[in-house]
Amino acid sequence: VVRVFAGDLAEDISFDDARQWIIDGLREAAAYAAEHRITLSLENHGKLAGRSDQIIGILKDVGSDYLKATVDLGNFLLVDEDPAAAVTNLAPYAAHVHFKDFRPYREGDSQSYQALSGQRFVGTIAGEGGVDLKHALTELKAASYQGWLSVEFEGLEDEKLGTIQSVNNLVDTLEVL
Repeated sequence: VVRVFAGDLAEDISFDDARQWIIDGLREAAAYAAEHRITLSLENHGKLAGRSDQIIGILKDVGSDYLKATVDLGNFLLVDEDPAAAVTNLAPYAAHVHFKDFRPYREGDSQSYQALSGQRFVGTIAGEGGVDLKHALTELKAASYQGWLSVEFEGLEDEKLGTIQSVNNLVDTLEVL
């Protein structure tokens, strides 16, 4: 599985033009991937392919079994989409999953990410922000997802400790399912 991105908008390029270039490029890449039995996995990231409906639309327009989705649970918050609804939509298309989480920004936080709405978020330990781990895992299981469950930690806490606690939260949630 090779993760791919759609890029982001530039001021002098329309959304429709950029989307068509993405589809054309991924169609060509997916044909190559098919020849070599590689699965490309489009991550929900940025304004061109950040929401679940955008990813699904691109996957359908490319029309290849060799292009699937990388579901980055935290990224949905940055495009103002509910991660629970998004994982429900994308689970059937998933080839890879990132358990990443964000919480709302608090005064004094040293860094933040701005959502499309302008709301600011801060990375946090998976399961301690806006992502419902139990719901995500339930939806992935219902879709017969067989891939890896990875943790992507972007929080303010120590990276090693934040990653360990994220993995522990994921394991604890898996044990109750």
